Amino acid sequence: METQKIEKKRNSFLMRVAFYLLAAVLIMLFFCPVCFLELNVNLFRGLVFSFVLFFVLAEGNGALMQWMNKVYPWDKNPKKRFYISLLVIQAFSIPIIILVNVVFWIYLLGRPLNYIFTGAFYADIIPSVLITVIISLALFSLEFLDRWQKNAELLQRKKNKELYAQIESLQNQIKPHFLFNNLNAVTSIIPTDPDTAIKFINQLSKVYRYILDHQQSEIVGLETELNFAKSYVYLLEIRYGNKLQVQWDVEDLTGNLPPYTLQLLIENAVKHNVISNKKPLHVLIKRKDNWLAISNNLQVKAAEGASWGIGLQNIKDRFEILANKQVIVEKSDTEFIVEVPLLTIEK
Repeated sequence: METQKIEKKRNSFLMRVAFYLLAAVLIMLFFCPVCFLELNVNLFRGLVFSFVLFFVLAEGNGALMQWMNKVYPWDKNPKKRFYISLLVIQAFSIPIIILVNVVFWIYLLGRPLNYIFTGAFYADIIPSVLITVIISLALFSLEFLDRWQKNAELLQRKKNKELYAQIESLQNQIKPHFLFNNLNAVTSIIPTDPDTAIKFINQLSKVYRYILDHQQSEIVGLETELNFAKSYVYLLEIRYGNKLQVQWDVEDLTGNLPPYTLQLLIENAVKHNVISNKKPLHVLIKRKDNWLAISNNLQVKAAEGASWGIGLQNIKDRFEILANKQVIVEKSDTEFIVEVPLLTIEK
């Protein structure tokens, strides 16, 4: 393992050296293209000078940035880090550029010491400084964008985990609520109609199997949800008979919904309205473009039992969390309508 790390570091260093050599050649081509025609000692000196300058600046700045990542990481304050990094780079690079030029012109080429106080010396330095500034801006801009994107992705993943936890919590509320209500229903049927109670229990097991199978699902296909809702309505019809009349007007089966949406809305209508032979409850499930409308005639019970606080609010919460979409609720003196948006799965 340690050998692999050493090998990886060595290969990385050799690749950087190769890049510095290539950069030195490109710089010489830009500033002195005729030097390549003559192939003399000036070309060699220029290549050595450019290579040394690139090597010292790049390796030194790289070490500085690693230190900066520990002392003042990008996610702390990206904008401030960008300007601090730029300032640190220039504070390191300019003295290094001057030092390399002094060594090159004074000690290697034999220029007099007072050459460093002439305009020609600084004319040689200015291109190096400009190139360093331009490269630093480009590299830091790329690193800034890369860090910003990574932080944005990290934040989104964290947000998604929180949202999924909320969805799971909401869906876990449904299971005991659903089972409790239906066990109450079958308990009331057993003394008077045991055969119907057996049919009810058999159908209930199928419906509850759907709930268990989709407890980890965020959304399900419309056709799947409709089939589940129809199975649930079958339970209600065993209990209420002709006092409950449900109509289905959905031909286009494309689209998706959070699981249990229709079941909760139908249950909501049954729970809050009078259902009797004289006052049957009519429920209509109808598609309207990319919306599904669930409506019922309004005949509110005079006195209702304690509310579970789940039903409609649960649906609103899940649509907001999953798709940032609102559920439309309309209420008149005679009718109650809930419209839910049909969701699409992004590929």
